[in-house]
Amino acid sequence: AHPPGYPLYTLLGGLFARWPFFTVAFRIHLLNALLGAIGTVLFYFISLRICSLRLRSGSISRSISKGSAFFASLILTSSYSYWFQSITAEVYMMNQFFFLLLLYLALLLYESFNKKIWFLFSFIYGLSLSNHWPLIILCSSGFVVLLWHRRRELLQNSLPAVGLLLLGLTPYLHLYLSGYYSEFFFYGKLKTVQLVWEHIIRKEQWAMDSLQTAGIKQALLFLREFFLFPIKEENILFFPFVYSGIYFSYKLLNRQLFLSLFIFFIITPVLLLFSFRTEFNQFTAELFGYWLLTSYSVGILYISIAVYSIKELLAKTKYSNLVYALLIFLLAFQFITNFTKNNLRKDTFAQDYSQIILKSLPQNAVLFTNTDTDLGGQIGYVHFVEGFRPDIKIVSQVSSLFPLRYFERKDEKDIQRKQVLFLNFVSSYLDRGIRVFTTREITAFNKNYRFPLKYIDYGLYKEILYPENNTFQVMQKPVPEIKTFLDKVEKNQYKNHWQYYRNFSIQTFCHVLLLNQIEHPIFQKNRWCKLVKAQLTNLRDKNYREADSLFLQIIQDPLDDIYLFEKGEIYRQFFLNRYQMVNRPDIPLQKKKEELQKAADLSFPVLKDFAFCNNKLYHYMIELHHKKMIQIDIDYLDKTFKNCRTEKEINQRE
Repeated sequence: AHPPGYPLYTLLGGLFARWPFFTVAFRIHLLNALLGAIGTVLFYFISLRICSLRLRSGSISRSISKGSAFFASLILTSSYSYWFQSITAEVYMMNQFFFLLLLYLALLLYESFNKKIWFLFSFIYGLSLSNHWPLIILCSSGFVVLLWHRRRELLQNSLPAVGLLLLGLTPYLHLYLSGYYSEFFFYGKLKTVQLVWEHIIRKEQWAMDSLQTAGIKQALLFLREFFLFPIKEENILFFPFVYSGIYFSYKLLNRQLFLSLFIFFIITPVLLLFSFRTEFNQFTAELFGYWLLTSYSVGILYISIAVYSIKELLAKTKYSNLVYALLIFLLAFQFITNFTKNNLRKDTFAQDYSQIILKSLPQNAVLFTNTDTDLGGQIGYVHFVEGFRPDIKIVSQVSSLFPLRYFERKDEKDIQRKQVLFLNFVSSYLDRGIRVFTTREITAFNKNYRFPLKYIDYGLYKEILYPENNTFQVMQKPVPEIKTFLDKVEKNQYKNHWQYYRNFSIQTFCHVLLLNQIEHPIFQKNRWCKLVKAQLTNLRDKNYREADSLFLQIIQDPLDDIYLFEKGEIYRQFFLNRYQMVNRPDIPLQKKKEELQKAADLSFPVLKDFAFCNNKLYHYMIELHHKKMIQIDIDYLDKTFKNCRTEKEINQRE
C-alpha cells in the first residue's frame, strides 16, 4: 500500500480476500465491518468503566451508567464517519479499533496494575503502529497521562513490554518480503532496508504534507471543522451534549482521567495542523474527518458522561425518562440521516466508470492510467481482480500499483531517462500493431520536453500514435453507456463520497458528449461539466460570449471543493476568455475597459488567495494594467509577486 505501507491491514485484508464467498471487495469490506462491530462493543465497556470509576460526587447508579453507555454506543456506531469507515476498505477503522482496545486496556491499568494487561497493551500498541503509526502516535500522549501514576510499575516491567512491542511491529517485514511473493507494489519493490525505512516514514509524501498555500486561515478552518463535528457526524442537537459532557467530566472526574480524555479529544486535530499543512477544501475536510475518528469517539464518550450526569440529576424527578426519550428520538433521526448517506448498495460509480473505459478499448490494447484523478486503482481492481477484459494490459504512467512497468520508480529519477524508457516501451507495442491509449497526456513530457509522438483525443482517453501514422482506425465511442452513467449522476443516484476524484471522471464523460456535440441535462446542473463546456466553447467554437456566460455561472459559487491552484486556473481561463470576447475592433475602447475591469474585480481576490508564481493570472493582469485597460492594486502585486516578474514586466514597471 502507499506509504507508510499499512502492512497489518494489507495482510489481514489478504486473508479475508481469500474467503470463497462474495466478491473480493465485499470480503475486505467485511473486515472493516467486523472491526467496527467489535469497536462498538469495546466503546460500550469503555463508557461503562469510565462511569464506574466514580465520578467524584458519590455513589452511582449501575443502571444509569449502563443506559448512558448503551446510548452512546448507538450514537457512535450510527455516526457518519464511523459507519462509513465500517463499510469501506480503508485503514482508518482498524486504527479506531486499536485505539479503543488500547484505551480499554489502559483503563484497566489505570485502576490496578497487572503484568498481563501491561504486556498485552504493549503488544497491541506495536500492532497498532503496524497499521497507521502516524495517527496512533498523535494520540499516544493521552496514554502517558492516563498511566502516569503507574510509571514505576510499568518501567519495572519495561523489558518484556518492549520485546512484545517489537513483536507487534513484525508485520513491517511484509514490506521487504512481499517482493518475493507479490507482483503488486505501490512504488515498486523495496529491495533494501533504507527503502523500507523511507517508505515507512512516508518520505515521498513529505512535500504533499506541507503545501505553500497552507496558512493560519486554513488551519483555523480545519479547527472549526473539528469543533463542529457533532453537526456533521450525528446531528446538531447532539452538539450541547458533547460540550456539556466536557464540563461534567471536569467537574466530576478525577483530574488525571479528565486530562487524559481531553488530550485524546483535542490532541490529534491540533497536532495535525502542524504536521499536515494543507489547504482546506471539501476533499481535505473529508480526509481530515476520517483521521479524527479517535477524537470523535472521545467526543461521544462525553455524550455518555453528559447523559449519565443529567440522568443522575433528574433521577428522582418526573423528567428522568425524558432524557432517554429525547435520545431515542435523536438516534432515530441520526440513523435515518446517515443511512441515506451511507447506503452504498447501488453506488456502483467506480465499477460503472471502469467497465465503460475497459469495454470500449480494442482487443489487446495497452492503457496507461495516471493517478487517483482518473480512478486508476479502480480500473485496476475491475481488470485484475474481477478479471474484466483480461486481454488488455494496464500500465501506470508513474510506475505505481500494477505489475507491468516501463521503469523502476525507486531507481529512475532522471526525467530524460524516463522519457527514453517510455518511448521504447510504447514503440515495442506500436511496432507490432498493438494500439496504445492513455487516460491523461504523458506527464514525463511538457513544454520543455516536447512529446515526439501524437495524440488522438477520444474524450475517454487519448490514443498514442507515431506522427506519420494517418491510417489509424477511428474508435467507436460508447455514447449510450456514457449517457446512462451521466443520467445517474444527474439524478444523484451515486453518493457524494470522494467527490473530488469523481468529478474528474464525470468531466471525462461530459467531454465525450461535447466532442460528439450531444447535449445532456447534466450540463445545466453539474458545475464541472459546465466547465468542460466553457473550455471547449472557447477553444473549439471560439464562441467567447457563450463561454463567458458559462464561466460566470461557474465562478458565482465559492469553488471550495478544489485546490487553490485549480481555482486560479479557472479564473485565468475566465479572464483570458473575457479579453478574447472584447478584443474586437467593433467594440468601443471604453466598453472594453469596463468589461475587463469587471473581470479583474472578480478575479483579483484569487491572486490574494493563491499568491504564488504559478498563478498565471498575475501576468495577464499586469500586462493589461500597463496597457491602461484595467485598474488594480499594482503596489500589492509588486510586493507579493516580486520574484515572479518576467524581464518584460520589470522593464514596464520601471
